[in-house]
Amino acid sequence: MNYSSRLCLSIVATLLFIGGCQTGARSEGNETPVTQSQPAEASQTQASTAASMSTSDLRDALVELDKGHHDKMKLAFWVSTPFKSVDPAFKPFYQNMAKQQKELAKELEDWAKAHHVNLTHRFSNEPLSQGQKIMEEDSEKRAKSENKEEFQLDMLINMRQDYGWNASLNKALLPRVTDPALKSYLEKSLKAHEDGLVEIRALLKKYKFEG
Repeated sequence: MNYSSRLCLSIVATLLFIGGCQTGARSEGNETPVTQSQPAEASQTQASTAASMSTSDLRDALVELDKGHHDKMKLAFWVSTPFKSVDPAFKPFYQNMAKQQKELAKELEDWAKAHHVNLTHRFSNEPLSQGQKIMEEDSEKRAKSENKEEFQLDMLINMRQDYGWNASLNKALLPRVTDPALKSYLEKSLKAHEDGLVEIRALLKKYKFEG
């Protein structure tokens, strides 16, 4: 996984200091458990036949997508609270984002559960992973000091980067995926993020004009 491509980092960090979550891990409720009803060999075969790529590479990409869904769902929740609220002009975007990302996360996690793919995200001790962790921690410090206007602009810029990254990852996976259900999820995810990019750019233009 190319960690340097993951640019939407202050979202996670912002939510961590607001919600008191532990850096680098989703809550247990968001994890897709590895079912032990089949031998490990059978599980690997199911996942490996879903795409023309290694099982580990497929899992890494799906973990990244699932993490992105949950990051955006958390952000959408917190901007609806007094802790880090946004102006009314931006609320419809976040409300729609919450709905879309919840639906996409469920579709992906249902597929992963059926194919015994664990989507749990954890930082490793490798330099690239630790670099990502440090960047998120630095973003948290910056977000703590931001006022409402700064926070709104930063989140929109981060969303533009994040949606672009998710769309690019979907495009990279689609030609390699052969499983019909997984391909259907990727197509929906691609459309949601491409449409979202159009809306984000319009909001950024409006924000800069009003600023």
